[in-house]
Amino acid sequence: MNQVLTLKLKLNHSADQKSAFDSFSLSYRDALNHTSKIAFVNKKTSNKIKIQELSYYEIREKFNIGAQLACSIARDVGAKYKTQWTNFKKHRANVAKGYTKKRYKGLDNPVEYKARTVTLQHKKDYSFDFKKGLVSLPTLTGRIKMTYSGWNKHLNLLKTNKIGAANLIYDKNKQQYYLCVAIEIEVNDLDLSKIKKVKGCDLGQQYLAVTQSNESEVKFY
Repeated sequence: MNQVLTLKLKLNHSADQKSAFDSFSLSYRDALNHTSKIAFVNKKTSNKIKIQELSYYEIREKFNIGAQLACSIARDVGAKYKTQWTNFKKHRANVAKGYTKKRYKGLDNPVEYKARTVTLQHKKDYSFDFKKGLVSLPTLTGRIKMTYSGWNKHLNLLKTNKIGAANLIYDKNKQQYYLCVAIEIEVNDLDLSKIKKVKGCDLGQQYLAVTQSNESEVKFY
């Protein structure tokens, strides 16, 4: 069977390249918020095709966003509103069952994007040159190439498996950009008859992790 892994690569950018990424990621975020407002005033639609029709040319011209990126923005915004509508329906069901009396507020205002995260499509928005150890990435003023680094096991997996979409993300504390790349690897099918114990893990803030098994074993970390 196939399994999707996300590999986190550190981009070895110069000060000028970082500045280019700053302008690019902020413009992309502004375009997301602008598109979110368009979806909101159009009955809070989650239809990505409709969102793209309503926003495509406007955000390309206003935010200097490329064609493929404009499509990615429409998909992302549609997915966000779809999640809000799903949560709304779940909340309405909980109200009907008497679990809560609170009103769902997730659709009161347009979905807001705060993080500098850019969705990139492989071989359309970004690509690798493994022989030279370079990755090519878009900016508002053209493509730039740079070296990257990461865990050796991840770097090897990157060269030998199917590469999918990636997210360009910004770590404000480190003032560093990273590329989180999705790859698809083939693993052996699980033999469910041999699985005797299952554990679930919930990550949080008060406790870093809480695990519980099907045998009611609970641990707090």
